[in-house]
Amino acid sequence: MRTHETLAVRQRRLLAAVKGREDDAARFAKPELALLRETLLWWRRLGITQSCRFTATLLSARGRFEAAVEAFVRDTPGADSIETQRDLFLAYAADDDDPLCAAVAVTEAALIERLQYPDAPPRAIAWPCDPGPVLAALLHGKGPVDSPNHAFTLTVGPPSGGGLEWCRESPRTTKLYDRTGDEITLDEVERIAI
Repeated sequence: MRTHETLAVRQRRLLAAVKGREDDAARFAKPELALLRETLLWWRRLGITQSCRFTATLLSARGRFEAAVEAFVRDTPGADSIETQRDLFLAYAADDDDPLCAAVAVTEAALIERLQYPDAPPRAIAWPCDPGPVLAALLHGKGPVDSPNHAFTLTVGPPSGGGLEWCRESPRTTKLYDRTGDEITLDEVERIAI
């Protein structure tokens, strides 16, 4: 006696196969599955590149963007809007093993939140290096140059107005060196259409 799958079960198995979960892939024709998977990944890469510019640029510069998107598609639920996909990807990238990638993803998510909710409280983000040169490079669509590893704290949406402020703790003292003169405003970030 042959058992029949319901349409919903077959659709879930197809989605799992497209996402790259090998145990489900054997049920479907390989060429069609590969085409469907590549189409899905192309659309996800496009959406993420357009909505997560800083994080996508950094991952691309490090040669990790395509692998990161594949892992994201495989490991997370699908999104029914570009905004949901963006938020899911930034949360996913915030757990990256590379501290700089994680810091950029958290910062980008905080900037987006700040644009959506201007009255949101300031958000402090730990950075493994000076965020100024990194953000300046990413703002221009370039990968950042290597910078010395010093712990910095970047604040998104400071009480003083609405840009970014950062400072670093001196290894010799407990005083903070203020870098608030090195500012990127939300207007600059908004121009790159986050």
